[in-house]
Amino acid sequence: MCVPNKTLSQKASRCSGFTLIELAISLAITGVMAYVVNTTILTMYRASGTTTREIDLTESLRVTMRPVSDELRSASRTGEDGNGNKTLEADEDRNGNGRLDADWNLTATSLRFNRYVGDGKYSLPITYRLNNGRIERVQMMDVTGRSITTSIARGVTSFKITDASPRVTIELEVDRSKSGSTMRQAVSLSILPRN
Repeated sequence: MCVPNKTLSQKASRCSGFTLIELAISLAITGVMAYVVNTTILTMYRASGTTTREIDLTESLRVTMRPVSDELRSASRTGEDGNGNKTLEADEDRNGNGRLDADWNLTATSLRFNRYVGDGKYSLPITYRLNNGRIERVQMMDVTGRSITTSIARGVTSFKITDASPRVTIELEVDRSKSGSTMRQAVSLSILPRN
């Protein structure tokens, strides 16, 4: 309903309400603002999902590497070879298995060692190695060479072992695909073996 404004002249009378142009402009501005807010929220949501996946992957790598780290802390460079001559002598075979348990061997992508188990005794060799994108743990079960192989990480793109005596450094890089995207994560451990 149009009510003339008494203070204005008859020519300048105005109706209360909005014109169609004013309504269209306000709707356009509201639409642009809604689009900007929606885009911002969507971007933040995607970023938080990526951050969560990175945190999950990092934690997964830490959990995977914890047993490796624990075993290497009890690893021995010399094992039963007390005098370092690489020959089994009667007083060196503490566990009575008839072999010299002194298997420390490090390459760029594998590590073989004996773990100290107490009372001067050492385990049969344990090997960590990269095999077809997986880190495997190989435990020799008896002196005949029978062993158990366990895959402890998959999607491994890089596995480097460095012996900077007295410390051993292990660097592991993993690619994980999830929801159509690939994430790369790296972890590095510096470990001081028993001896």
